[in-house]
Amino acid sequence: MALTVAVEGLPGCGKTTVIEMMMGNLRKRGLKVEMVDIETIGNAPTLRAIARTYPLGHPARIILFWVLRLQQYDAMQKSEDADIIFADRFWGSSLAFDVYGNGVPREVLDWIGQHIKRQPDITFLFEAPIEVVRQRKEAKTISDDGFARRVEKGYQERADALSWIRVDAAQGPEQVKEDCLGNLSLLVQIRYHEGYVSIQSNTVGGADQEIPSADRVRAKHPLSRVPFPQGHAI
Repeated sequence: MALTVAVEGLPGCGKTTVIEMMMGNLRKRGLKVEMVDIETIGNAPTLRAIARTYPLGHPARIILFWVLRLQQYDAMQKSEDADIIFADRFWGSSLAFDVYGNGVPREVLDWIGQHIKRQPDITFLFEAPIEVVRQRKEAKTISDDGFARRVEKGYQERADALSWIRVDAAQGPEQVKEDCLGNLSLLVQIRYHEGYVSIQSNTVGGADQEIPSADRVRAKHPLSRVPFPQGHAI
């Protein structure tokens, strides 16, 4: 089973750029790496085109983006060949943008989110001042200062609650990439000790035996044999 890595953050924080840089680095190390992006997977172009016909905060636009996130999750679960799968944002962004930003009741998101049985193994939150991300990218979702700061607060609270790795994204992309790979290195050393990784699963060895979702399964993984740069403190 692939190691899944989500990268969250406001538009303009550098997520896509750094993900592509990390993917290039890891591929050079011989790993099979994929990115699941809601911009391109499945019928995403059609759904996004429809979503953009509605104004920000419109229920139809919000619901279409939930569909895209659920489609992203399903695509990640179907990937069989990758060693690492990157997600350019994940369900956490729905909570930040819609619960905190748009005021959608948390109970609604929790009900829809029941479909997501497995969270990413690692989540990075790229943080940069709103003034900085606005200079980097023009996006409607951060043009409204009140909305942008509510989303920022949502991300911060999700990061604290779920122990996401917070990365200073005000730095240049090369340094952000190195910080991410360094933190990934530390986690790999913990999870892949002696060539094994702890991964969440509902079955053991492909058998029909079910186990509680909180349990962990130890499985060999190619990433355990890959040298990483020196780790940074988490």
